[in-house]
Amino acid sequence: MMELPAPIGDGCPNMTSTVPLMSISSRPSPPNMPIPANKPVWGLIVVAWLVFICLTFAYYALAPSGGHDSDAYYLATQALLRGESPYGTLTGRAYLYPPLLAQAFIPLAWIGSQTLYEIILYISFIGALLVIIRTLAHHFPPQWAKWLWLMPIGCYPVWEQLFFGQISIWLCLCFVLAWDDYHAGRHDRAGVWLAIATWIKLYPALIIGLFILRRDWRVVRGALVIGVILGIIQTIFAGGFVIWGDFLHTIIALAGEGREGATFENHSIFGFASRLFLPNNRVYSIMHHEGLFIITRWGLTLLMLIITCIGIIRPRLTDERAQFDLSYSMVIILALLMGAVLWFSAMTPLLLVYPLVIWHNRMRLSWGIWAISYIGAWVVWMSHHSAPILPALALSWGTFGMMGLWGLCVWRVIWTTNTHPATA
Repeated sequence: MMELPAPIGDGCPNMTSTVPLMSISSRPSPPNMPIPANKPVWGLIVVAWLVFICLTFAYYALAPSGGHDSDAYYLATQALLRGESPYGTLTGRAYLYPPLLAQAFIPLAWIGSQTLYEIILYISFIGALLVIIRTLAHHFPPQWAKWLWLMPIGCYPVWEQLFFGQISIWLCLCFVLAWDDYHAGRHDRAGVWLAIATWIKLYPALIIGLFILRRDWRVVRGALVIGVILGIIQTIFAGGFVIWGDFLHTIIALAGEGREGATFENHSIFGFASRLFLPNNRVYSIMHHEGLFIITRWGLTLLMLIITCIGIIRPRLTDERAQFDLSYSMVIILALLMGAVLWFSAMTPLLLVYPLVIWHNRMRLSWGIWAISYIGAWVVWMSHHSAPILPALALSWGTFGMMGLWGLCVWRVIWTTNTHPATA
């Protein structure tokens, strides 16, 4: 199996593999770092990125399903400009987000060209992706740089997010910037990023709960102040509180029903339980039993929530950096799984979770779980096209991968005390 280069200190007589990650972030800033060696490798990475951009943009711009989500954002913005509610069915494409997103796109709608709007949106996605990887690279050894730059190219959720013009990449950027600011001591600003993420999609509000349990009130204060300000701004631009009633109705319907008919590709706990116990024309369920569906959905959700809270409140891991990184990762994963729907495109925040989990779990087990999550996404995508109907478990590798990553974080936080487990 191909392995990442040894982290700083491995193999050096005066250093050990237990060097905390914080020491890495204190190295000289990139402008003072030497030009990376092995230029042919970096040349291949640049070529890979160019091919990646060309392929994803071609699908986004030309395929019948390309830009599906960006179309929904555009139609919602047009509805606002006409004085209508953006919620409800818009030519078959529902807008399921707080008003902020549609309101933020109003300047782009003024351009008057949907094609230009979609090009600008795609460029913003690529820009966000570059900032994410560049920010992560500041916190890891230079030897990890090429792996970090290759990571999104091989990550199917990133491809799907770019295919459909989905805004999960912006959420990932907010999570990365909040994480970066937290480790830099800018806790209030970390809260600002989480507030923005919450008003893009609601589930990041659960991540703010991590800081409440950790009693980090500076992060909570930053999130609360900016969150309230953004809520007021949205209400003013919407012309009153009526829009919130429409939004609430949409969210309640989504939480109760998910996306009926699409559960075969929904990797949330809701989708997993649906595949097992509810009828679907794309899935061979284990049995049809609504009671078991309810028990599985809410039982798994409650169990994972309780274990996560215990890990945050009563951790055994003594390395503060590792404790925060893994707690942050497991809350992000849990927040994704607890939603009514979880498409692969919404798993883009794993770009932050993957390197953190691997760094703090340098052992073969973590590679196996990473493979289930990282490679399993491609397997499920190919399975969708291999047969019209498939077994429920065969379509659940996305869920299994997410749960495996969550479990790895929980194990390190609750049941281990050392900084880095020995390689097994």
